[in-house]
Amino acid sequence: MIAGRTVQRKPRRWRTGARKPEARPNGDARARKKAGYAFISYSSENRVQADAVRDLLREEQTACWMAPYDIPAGSKYAYEINNALENCACLVLLLSEAAQNSPFVEREVELAMAYRKSIVAIALEEMQLNSGFKFYLGEEQLVPVRKIDARTPEMRKVLEGVRRLTAGGGDRLLGSTGEAGF
Repeated sequence: MIAGRTVQRKPRRWRTGARKPEARPNGDARARKKAGYAFISYSSENRVQADAVRDLLREEQTACWMAPYDIPAGSKYAYEINNALENCACLVLLLSEAAQNSPFVEREVELAMAYRKSIVAIALEEMQLNSGFKFYLGEEQLVPVRKIDARTPEMRKVLEGVRRLTAGGGDRLLGSTGEAGF
């Protein structure tokens, strides 16, 4: 006690200098702290479309995180992916039959839900959601996108939604279709 006041101590660090590792999406670190970034989840079979979405987001000046680009050499994928999901503003899901059959995509969606992240689901093809994805995405709007092109109304809707979410200007995108129709 100092002159009748209680002095509060700083919390102890168990390991000297230890800090929680942070995800490293592209762009300025200070801007990421303020605004956030989009985590792109996709099946490796949809890599071309995922790269196109990443390029469009970057052209729109929207920070994004996508494996393998944002995983530092020598680090562990599971740790980096978990940290990126925990710290992202939203998850951009490239939804296809291949994505529904990927245990890694399903795990990323499950973690995004656990971390209470907004999900922007881009349906790359006409499909019925399997049981697991009905559970995860039952309350989410599926945006059917035939071609990843910034000039289409569907992709403009996606880009605007992601921009708003990463800027901190909104919660979950509302609506539900239960299936992706074209």
